[in-house]
Amino acid sequence: MKLLSLFVILFLSLESRAQSSDISSMFEAQMGYGFAIIKNPTDAEYSGIALRGLYGYSIYNGEASNLLITANYKFSAMDNTSNDSTQTQEATFYGPGVGLMYRAAPLTFGVDYNFMKVNHKSQGTFTTESKQSFKTISAYVEYSASFDTAELGFTLLGEYGTIEKSETGMNQDQKFQNLAAFLHFKYYFGLFEE
Repeated sequence: MKLLSLFVILFLSLESRAQSSDISSMFEAQMGYGFAIIKNPTDAEYSGIALRGLYGYSIYNGEASNLLITANYKFSAMDNTSNDSTQTQEATFYGPGVGLMYRAAPLTFGVDYNFMKVNHKSQGTFTTESKQSFKTISAYVEYSASFDTAELGFTLLGEYGTIEKSETGMNQDQKFQNLAAFLHFKYYFGLFEE
């Protein structure tokens, strides 16, 4: 896991964009921090590192904007905020998704639909492990400042979903909410036309 994290951190700032005629594609990697809540029916709160990778293919190129269809992958490793010396709980959230992105520099807006999985591990007085699958929808906004062929940017993402009771064995569905903030550095290989 540490090797994977190091690999991701080394390459998280890479964003490549290629352009052929009026067709553009884009790859973006981000690293940030997330805060998740699972209501079951009380709130289980988690926080931890969040990673996000995204590939976009432009379906519209305007003079100063682009509309892209996207494929993404999200990964978050979080700890329960109520952990103490006798009991700890970790949750790993991950999964692919598809979406739409509208870019009008310096702002970008997007929506994603993800197929997520979560692995829960509890250790201490009692030890348990469980896995569930669920779907989420998220919306994000990004601001980027350009410097020649590089950008510094900030992304704020809100994500919502439901973990069905058939997945958990509980009496009711669990609501999932996640708010994540990402900082990123981007380097361009070929620019979108502005």
